[in-house]
Amino acid sequence: MSYSKLLVFICISFFQINLLFAQASQKMPQIMTLPKGVVELHIQVDKSQVEIIKTKGSRISIETNVKISQGSLPLLKYLMDNGRYDLTARENNQLSTFTISPPKNKKVLLVKGEECEEAVYYKIHVPESIAFVKTFGNQDNTTAAL
Repeated sequence: MSYSKLLVFICISFFQINLLFAQASQKMPQIMTLPKGVVELHIQVDKSQVEIIKTKGSRISIETNVKISQGSLPLLKYLMDNGRYDLTARENNQLSTFTISPPKNKKVLLVKGEECEEAVYYKIHVPESIAFVKTFGNQDNTTAAL
């Protein structure tokens, strides 16, 4: 077999192997308006999945990064467009808190009959007016003064 044919064979084989281990990742922005009088933010996401950044203004800006172990970018875009990774918010006026939560009833994602692993990471820009941010993780609760 000549050198050029061997090189073509290796390139094609490498391309096919990459298709077998297809992954997709995408970012999604989300904005929430912080009600007046709120001094504490509760984020009901594991602390290992969240990065909190102080910012000016009164809006909470969220960048959601999602990576799926199987499937394609169009599949991931479809899931994002249909709210699978949208965070929801609720306000408690009595306690002056604002709580951000992921969807509670997230069903297992199957791709070609196999369970697809999803890695979700949030970068949350929090207004400077928030005195405390509390994340609720699987292991423990963490409170951080900003």
